[in-house]
Amino acid sequence: PRHNCCTQPLDGITCLGIPPSEESSRMSDQKITPADIEAKLRNVQGQVDDVKDDSRKKLGLIGGGVAALIVLLIYVVGRNAGKKKSTVLEIRRL
Repeated sequence: PRHNCCTQPLDGITCLGIPPSEESSRMSDQKITPADIEAKLRNVQGQVDDVKDDSRKKLGLIGGGVAALIVLLIYVVGRNAGKKKSTVLEIRRL
């Protein structure tokens, strides 16, 4: 069986955040008011803000790690460049 408002199977999955048993009685008894829509949109916006904050934290950590790796790589390459052996020219007096 499926919900009449979506294509998801009815296996305990809620549609619009309302358990399946309550949804059918609620839809037939009450009309959707602007306050209901506003409350649902605020709920969705809150969820989006939570995901955005979590993503910013992860991005900051990843960015810091990449910056540290770049600094480490530059250090190692510079150190190895300074250790390269150069040609030694020996001058002798005759």
